[in-house]
Amino acid sequence: MEPFTQARFIDLFEFMCAHEPRGPRRDRRSFRDTVAGAPAAFVASVEQARGVVLPTWYRDFVVTMGRGCRGFVPFSSAYAGRQEHDFLQLVERAPGASRPPARFFRVSTDVDDGIDHADIFLDLARSDGHDAPLVLIDPTRPFDSALVSDLGWSLAEALTRSAFLHFRLSRHRYSSIVIACGDSTEWMVELRDAAEECLLQAGMQLSLRSLARVRCLAGDDCAAMVEECADGSLALCVRIAGGNRQTLRQVGARLTDALPDADFSEAR
Repeated sequence: MEPFTQARFIDLFEFMCAHEPRGPRRDRRSFRDTVAGAPAAFVASVEQARGVVLPTWYRDFVVTMGRGCRGFVPFSSAYAGRQEHDFLQLVERAPGASRPPARFFRVSTDVDDGIDHADIFLDLARSDGHDAPLVLIDPTRPFDSALVSDLGWSLAEALTRSAFLHFRLSRHRYSSIVIACGDSTEWMVELRDAAEECLLQAGMQLSLRSLARVRCLAGDDCAAMVEECADGSLALCVRIAGGNRQTLRQVGARLTDALPDADFSEAR
């Protein structure tokens, strides 16, 4: 099987630590000192008890920050619902009405009070041992394979996307978005590569190792994330953020020139 990514979770964690937001003045501890992971031996015992092998990205994530990570919610930006990811609570939680087969391993649970619920699961049947696709399953209904929906990202892509949004893009005053549509998966690859090349020519550099559907870049006073929309719409989204509105407009103009029929809009 072709690996989803050669990136490592430890590199993403070091990125988070290097770009940690300032905590409350009364709490001078670093982000590294405030995250809480689950014991590796406990994770291994869960794998053995359930007869599953978790991908290394998830195992490394859990032992590093699987109990909590000071204000960073890893899965909420991957899905509209408010998600909690505490590994110990997820493991101890009753299966509820859904009871999905063992190939689906819950990594986050929807804690919103709305009518619609969807927990996030790894699809271990499609794992390459390093990473795995994420799917949505309603925990309040009896399991039906026809109702399992693909989230559109792998675990590594979802965590990278969430981390870059939280630790880099959201720290800037201004933001804007460029949207470009393709008509095939091959064309989407060309759009993604063209957007990345355009941002590199604008003076940005890759902040994290490139993933199949997520690219993260940054310059002196701006940052950008290139991502394929996860809803299957064959659309490319480039999120740009920075401290100077004029700089964002210049970057947006470059992108709209480089990407056919692209639209630029200022978010704030």
